[in-house]
Formats: sequence, C-alpha cells, structure tokens
Amino acid sequence: MPSMLRSPIVTVLGHVDHGKSTLLDNVRGTNIVDRESGSITQSIGASKLPVETVRERAGSLFSQLGDKVDLPGLLFIDTPGHAAFTALRERGSSLANLAVLVVDVQDGLQPQTEEAIRILQEAQTPFVIAANKIDLVHGFDTSSTSFLDAYHEQSDAVQHKLDQRIYELIGELHDSFDLQADRFDRVDDYQETLAIVPCSAKENIGLGEVLFVLVGLAQRFLEDDLEVSRDDAGKGVVLEVKEEQGMGKTLDTILYDGFIGDEDEVIIDGLNGPIQGQIRGLFMPKELSDSRDESAEYQRVDKAVAATGVKILSPQVTDDVISGMDVEVVRDNEDELMELFSSEERDLGLDLDEEGVLAHANTLGGLEALVTILQENDVPVRHGNIGDVTKKALADAQSNLEENPEYAVVLGFNVEQKDTAEDVGVFTSDVIYELVDDADDFIHERRERADRDRLRKLTPPAKVRVLRDCVFRKSGPCIVGVRVLEGVLHTNTYVMSKQGEKLGMVKSIQEDGENVSRATKGDQVAVSLPDGDAERNVDVEMLLFSDLLEDEFREYKELSHLLNDDLKRLIKEIAEIKRGDQPLWGV
Repeated sequence: MPSMLRSPIVTVLGHVDHGKSTLLDNVRGTNIVDRESGSITQSIGASKLPVETVRERAGSLFSQLGDKVDLPGLLFIDTPGHAAFTALRERGSSLANLAVLVVDVQDGLQPQTEEAIRILQEAQTPFVIAANKIDLVHGFDTSSTSFLDAYHEQSDAVQHKLDQRIYELIGELHDSFDLQADRFDRVDDYQETLAIVPCSAKENIGLGEVLFVLVGLAQRFLEDDLEVSRDDAGKGVVLEVKEEQGMGKTLDTILYDGFIGDEDEVIIDGLNGPIQGQIRGLFMPKELSDSRDESAEYQRVDKAVAATGVKILSPQVTDDVISGMDVEVVRDNEDELMELFSSEERDLGLDLDEEGVLAHANTLGGLEALVTILQENDVPVRHGNIGDVTKKALADAQSNLEENPEYAVVLGFNVEQKDTAEDVGVFTSDVIYELVDDADDFIHERRERADRDRLRKLTPPAKVRVLRDCVFRKSGPCIVGVRVLEGVLHTNTYVMSKQGEKLGMVKSIQEDGENVSRATKGDQVAVSLPDGDAERNVDVEMLLFSDLLEDEFREYKELSHLLNDDLKRLIKEIAEIKRGDQPLWGV
C-alpha cells in the first residue's frame, strides 16, 4: 500500500501556571483545565486537531503554507510539565515530533521552562514559543483573535511594552541557551531562528498563529519522518489503564507509528514481563475531545492509523499494565518482541537516589512526574512504586528511621493510604506541588529534631567565675562558690582555666544546700572539683570554662543555626583558649 503522512505529535510544555492547558482548551474549544486539581495538568492527555480546524483557526496565514498541506492534522499531548515528556522520550518511542513551549511573557524563563528547553535541544525537537498572557500588558485591548491584527490596533505605548517583553525574552534565550529567536512574522528561516508567537490563551488571541507555525515546521522538517504504510505494525504507549463500564479494563494509548486493527494481536510491556493479548475492540474519541475527559464520546472503529489516541479493549489487560508501557502489534515477530520486552529491566525506568523518600502514584506517568519534580526541588527519592500506600511501603519507609529519619516518609500522588506506621509520615494529594511542600516541611522538621537530639548529647558550654570569699574547701575535693556568667554548667563537665589549664571534672553542684544537676546563667552555686586546689590552680575571681572536645566543637559549628548569639560567642571564646597551644584546634 502507498505510504501516507500521519499527524505529527505535538507536546505542550512550560512552567507551572504559565497557561499550557488553557492554550489547548481554547484551541480545541474544550475546558479540561477547570477539571484539573489546582488547575494544574496532573496526567497526560491526547487530543486530535484535524487540519480543517487548523486551517480555520490560522485564517489567511494558512495560504502562506502553499497550495497543498498533506498533514491530516495535529495530535496534541498535554503533560504535567516536562517530566512525562522526558520519560516517554527516554523509553525510545520518540513520541513527540514538535513542541509548544508556553512562556508567561510577564515572567520570562522560569526553572521548568529552562529544563524543558534543555530537553528539547537534546532531543532535537523543533518547537515554537507561545509567549502567553499578552492581555495582561497594561492598556492592551482588542476584539481580534489574530495577534497581528490585535497588535496593530494597540496604541504606540502598548506596542512598545509588547515589543519590550518580546525583546527581553529574546535576550534571555540568547544569553542562557545561545538561541537565535524572533517574533514569528519576522523569521525568514525557521531552521536558524526560533519563532516566538505572542498570544493570550485566555482571550483566544494568537492561537491561530501558533498552529500556523506548527504546521509550517512539520511541512518543512518532518515529512520524511511522518510517512506510514499499511504494512507498518502499530506501536504505541499506554497513557492510562481505565475501568470502563460494560467493558472492563481498557488501555488509553497513543499510537505513534503504523496501523492497528480490531482483530490484531498485541504484546504489552508489563511490570512483571510481557503480556500477549488479542484485541477485542478499538475505540476513538470524537475529534476535538480529550482522552482524559470523562464525558468524551467514543466510537468503535475497525482500525486506527498513527498518530492518534485510541482506546484498546483486550481481556488480557491486567494490573501489570500501567501508564507509560509500550504496546506493539504482532506481525510475524512474536518471539522477537517477547524477547525484547522480557530483557528490559523492570525498574520502571526511574532515576532514583541511594537515599531519600518513597514515592507512590497511580500511574507510571504520574510517578515519573512526581519523582522528577521532587528531585528538582532537592527532595531525593530512594524508591518509587505504583499503587496505594500499603503496609509494605510503610515498612520500607521505617527502614530509613535509623540512618535517615528525615526520609521516613511516603508521598502518594493520586493514591490512597491503606495503613499507618509509627514515626512514618504519609502525605497523599492529587496535586504534585502540594506533596513537594509536604516533603519539604517533613524533612525540615525531622532534621531539626535530629539536630536538637545531637545538641542535647554535647557537653554544654559554660563560663563561670569563682566568687570572692566562697572557698569552702581548699582541696580533696576543692569546693568553691561560682556564678554562671554564660551557658549552662552540668555535673560531670570537665572545666579549664582561661589559660587552658585543665582543672578536671565538676563532680557535684549544690544550690542552697541541695544537690542539683545543672546551673544556668545568673545562678550562684557551690561546685566540687576533685582535681582542683585553692592554693595551686583555683583562685578567687578566676574564670572557668567548659573543656570542650575538638569533635564536639565541630558539631557545634554544624549546629550553629540552633544556637543564640551568646552561646556562639562563648563557644568561639572556648575555641580561642584551646588554640593557645594548638593553633589548628577545631579547624
């Protein structure tokens, strides 16, 4: 059969709250964003935009693409940031052919924006920048949906502000990534210059120009990569496993290459090895709907051609099939595929740390996004798993208690907590960034608690003065009255003079004739010094200091954030005494 062109797959990336889903909603005429938890996209969705819709939205610009546009349309994937895109690309599917990078024109490049650019550059994926939220520029007003028309309707002052925002973005791209960029209508060579399309996803301005540039990029650079033939076996990636009423479990899948038929046999990558199954039905959402939309209408089809989103019904689907797994149609290569999938490591493809928290999610895509975003926020992840937080997960978290108690926590994204465990923190949410905040708070609290425990085990610093007329016994042991000037004096603390002479241990402390274990700043007490002698090394008015060990001093330096200024000065004074004859003491 002659080859044909498939739709290029377009992924939408950008920093949180810069308008990724809103842009897609207004392109499709849907409203996914209002149904997302916290208005942040928390799963991967796919939606097909037919070329007729692109032509309508792009308007007169479309004629600039030539007499014939062979593309059947554009398949958009909306992701929870760049994490899912990274994971899908790393699985070898080369899933995304093009990308839209959404940037808030007021905020410019943000951490997730910069990471997305690095990923796109590494993958050599052509992309366009949608410079969003131009409607927030002070004084901006228009009824036009075309950016160019809207721009010419603005006052000189507003045009200047818009130009200034774009120039600043161009400068950031050049300085940070050595990228040559310009406003799309000023670009002569899209291979040399990155196109920036000013737009407002909320007000539906400039979205036609975004589509125009995407189709132009596809026509210019991707035609050879988009050819498919009837002989090409279908290849896809599972977006989500769903329980559908009357059907059972189904696979929402992105078919990114070849054909798939409703009687084909497929091999699916499972957590515990390959799963072979017969297709019992293929279903596709109607155009302009999103595969995540609970109200999306599906129609049964006898075949599907890449690139598209398709729901696969197969009785062999089990709990071992999760989001992110590969699906391939069997075409006289059953043994080869079984061997390929069997040889792959079953580590979920996560880049984990040697020490860290535990992460759980309901899908692989969600887990990958959670792990990536936690690590980006300096929260290491030791273990990741699919499914609810069970007793086994809590036992694994408890194993952190001895060495790393700050990591004795399980973070669950879109899952439930089934059990509890002593001293283990469990946080569940359907918004990833809430889990990041929970992890930060838990780790900070546990570290501070551990630091205070360390502090309590150290010799307390103290500075005392021997009182005049308060030598109660000269020796064997020497008993003198002292006033605590700084810190806390404990029994069994070794003390020294200001000259660094060691005077032994404080054996006991008495206050008003009663034995006490400690004396604080301002207290006047009697202390017993078995190694002291009032005629040899203990004199009235002399200063006595806690004789800290060198390792203790180093720990105090590490824990200085828990000390007040008076204690810091006292510990520094003790260190200076110790360095009188040991210049490198405590360094």
